[in-house]
Amino acid sequence: MDYDMTKLTAMKTIEFEEELTKEQIIDKMKELLRSNFNRVRIKKRKNKPSRLRCFIKTPLSNPIVSLSGKVDIQVKANKARISIIVKPEPNMWFWFEACFIPFTAGIMIIIMIYQWTKQIEASQEALNETLERLEFENQTL
Repeated sequence: MDYDMTKLTAMKTIEFEEELTKEQIIDKMKELLRSNFNRVRIKKRKNKPSRLRCFIKTPLSNPIVSLSGKVDIQVKANKARISIIVKPEPNMWFWFEACFIPFTAGIMIIIMIYQWTKQIEASQEALNETLERLEFENQTL
């Protein structure tokens, strides 16, 4: 649940009522992530953390932040330790807006800074919310 300019981290240990495999947990997480993120891709890798790539959903502005990182799930019996570590990166919309700045007023810089900080904050909250929902849905089964 850290927040800094280079990485976003969300970690949680969840106790499930039944034993789940790493793949089942990843599939459930992907489903939950889609409520807050677009283009959610989790590439499963054997004996290594899975790769995650997504974009935060934004109501009014273009998503200028891409999230890329890893999802590490360690399963023992009916407990799973889930760690999500992603790095926010500028995407095509960011560079489009950055190139557009010289031809517009300084207000564009302020808009981009606002978009960047709000999307990173929303991403961190959404990652934490995903793990909370995963735990909650487990308790209501």
